[in-house]
Amino acid sequence: MRNRYRRFRRSGVFYAEDSVTGEQKSLRTRSSREADQLLQSKNQAAHSPLLNRELGRIFLSASDPTLVQRTWAAVMAEFESHGRPSTRVRYERAMRDPALDSIRHRAIADGIEVANGIDFDEILAASKQAVKNRCPLYEAAFAFNGGYARADILSPVACDLWDLIEVKVMASCSTR
Repeated sequence: MRNRYRRFRRSGVFYAEDSVTGEQKSLRTRSSREADQLLQSKNQAAHSPLLNRELGRIFLSASDPTLVQRTWAAVMAEFESHGRPSTRVRYERAMRDPALDSIRHRAIADGIEVANGIDFDEILAASKQAVKNRCPLYEAAFAFNGGYARADILSPVACDLWDLIEVKVMASCSTR
């Protein structure tokens, strides 16, 4: 299988170039060994995103054992605690919305962030693959009858049914 990322050096600093999008991003190192390790991680993530997800969980639990068990309810409570009093009231109302019930008590780390690029075909293929895991999907995409849509959160609720959750800061959440 061909590697998605390749390494190059500019002014002594190593960069990674995405062979799909052409995007070039600094690896922020001058060490060849560090650059190779970072590049290997990027290519591994591109080839097997689920393995990368599990490795990420291992690294997170090493730094904070409670982090991988933290639920969306904790995030919502923290979100509600910020801003002016009028803003907090609006946030509290939005966080109580039943549209969020399907993810409220799920661990954040149980989901998969699908989209990390702008290539529609690539995001559609990654979303189609991720749906098979029946876990919450963040920034997933789907196409139907020539239309294309991106969802903030897709949360599985039944056999082949999913809640589509759009999160807007200035309003409540909605399920479609």
